Amino acid sequence: MADLPEHIEQKIAEIVETEGLFLLEIIRRGQLNSTVLEIIVDSEKGANLETLAHISRTISKMLDQAREVIKGGYRLDVSTPGLDRPLKHNWQFRKNIERLLRVTWQGEEEHRTDLFRLLSATDSGLTLEIARKGTGKKTNGRKKIGSAEPIFLSFEQIERVTVEPEI
Repeated sequence: MADLPEHIEQKIAEIVETEGLFLLEIIRRGQLNSTVLEIIVDSEKGANLETLAHISRTISKMLDQAREVIKGGYRLDVSTPGLDRPLKHNWQFRKNIERLLRVTWQGEEEHRTDLFRLLSATDSGLTLEIARKGTGKKTNGRKKIGSAEPIFLSFEQIERVTVEPEI
């Protein structure tokens, strides 16, 4: 994950998991007195601000006791992934069923990037409905997708998936 000793990364993971969340990524940027340690966490049900603050305080105490890990000052950021972070785990896909996704995938002849509505997720891939901008009607605040048949993409075909914001 980050340029941290393995035992520190393990302690961070334990702290996060104690709160019922998954540790997605640890990012370390900067040097000496300008080090930023970014901890990205999430769960199928999301994470509230109180839980994120508790995790931040607990990790901060642990890092303060292990001063050899980050020499000098540091800033600790604990957050959930933003829309621009790719979905990687099956539970992330389940969490985003019915949402609009931007999917980069290997088509029959070329790499493609398309917008889809996620219908379902299995251990082997995703069932998606093609989104056509400017077509369909809004129902329940969401754009209704065209009448095309759903398609299944295996995880072997999929290169990158991000959630697309809807207005």
